Amino acid sequence: MSSDEQVLQNWGFIKDYKGNKQHLIDLAIGIYLVTCNLIGWPPNIQECHDLYWKALHRSMLYKNIVRKKHHLKPTLYEACAQKLAMYVLEENWDYIRRLSCQ
Repeated sequence: MSSDEQVLQNWGFIKDYKGNKQHLIDLAIGIYLVTCNLIGWPPNIQECHDLYWKALHRSMLYKNIVRKKHHLKPTLYEACAQKLAMYVLEENWDYIRRLSCQ
């Protein structure tokens, strides 16, 4: 388990991922397609992550997830969103990138 996964595990984000998997993937797919249209070709995982974590961080889904984490300081929300976004993308990249940029 990577150090980022360990952080996610320690704060309960892996459990949140499992409980919200389809919603997280759906958001990732939307961002993948937007990124595809913006750059004109299928994005790599890092290009997709650059927008996905920001969209995730601002989403009601993420706000509802972190609202339940009473001991997680708000100053860590952004960093956790970045880690969770990369985790979602890495776990589902083959599924996400199968989509056409057309």
